[in-house]
Amino acid sequence: MITDSHCHLGSHKFTPDEIPGIITRAKEAGVHRMITLATDESDLAINLRIAHEHPEVSTCIGIHPCDVHETRDDFESFLSPHLADSKVAAIGETGLDLSLIHI
Repeated sequence: MITDSHCHLGSHKFTPDEIPGIITRAKEAGVHRMITLATDESDLAINLRIAHEHPEVSTCIGIHPCDVHETRDDFESFLSPHLADSKVAAIGETGLDLSLIHI
């Protein structure tokens, strides 16, 4: 069983009408599960909706490192109620973005 552990089905690049087709094509290609990642507060609801509408989709909730400066200080309390949601697989997009690190 193949899982796509990092996709962005909630991206503004996709209309809601495109999502079922994207998931169907993934299944036809052998992908049985997908984890869509929320990258900021504004797309959390979109990713949760997609996950609840499609049994093969779960979501990670979190903030991408590039968006952290535009995030409210109490974001943890905003995320907390969603942690018990069975469609939330993890807290994601919170790792290091190596393109931003100057060594």
